[in-house]
Amino acid sequence: MLKVSAKAGGVSYDPFNTMDVKSGRYPITRPLNQYINGTPSGMVKDFIIFQLSAEGQEIVEKEGFFGIPEEYQVYNDQVLGRSGRVIESPMRPKDLEENIGA
Repeated sequence: MLKVSAKAGGVSYDPFNTMDVKSGRYPITRPLNQYINGTPSGMVKDFIIFQLSAEGQEIVEKEGFFGIPEEYQVYNDQVLGRSGRVIESPMRPKDLEENIGA
């Protein structure tokens, strides 16, 4: 694997460095999104909560993916009503902000 730069002569980032990938500095990355119809409830909500749990994120990483960044976790907790932490719009992850209402 090679380190990659977003532009010629720029700083190169490593795809094996978790912080480079999660921060978006490594330019060849994208989030994996799930879309549901409406507010999750019942078994769907339970499954999403499991995916976001420490155990679920362990499975994600064991399968070769990167776990979700902290700001995504906070946003998901907020949407699921699992946290008192609130993210103001400017702090939402950019791809979530772009997909709202899509």
